[in-house]
Amino acid sequence: MYAQAASSLLEAVGDGYYYNGSIDVDGDGFYSTLTATLIVYREAETMPEGCTVSHISDVVPVWWEFVTVVPGAGEVLNDFCFKRLKDTVLVMQ
Repeated sequence: MYAQAASSLLEAVGDGYYYNGSIDVDGDGFYSTLTATLIVYREAETMPEGCTVSHISDVVPVWWEFVTVVPGAGEVLNDFCFKRLKDTVLVMQ
């Protein structure tokens, strides 16, 4: 679930330094929505070929909410961890 959320978040952020919006995560028997306002920090790295590449160095949440819904049961509590999502984003990029 974290890999799917991180992939969707990376796509939504693109090359930006700020993100405000929602992404959907479909799980096995549930679906979730991450709504967040994030500051995205980037570092530039010069490659041996001379080109410069920017990568995300940190993602700082200003505000976030992760809502999980189970069909037939409605909204349920979850144990979502933003740090785990951030770590996944940093690895996946």
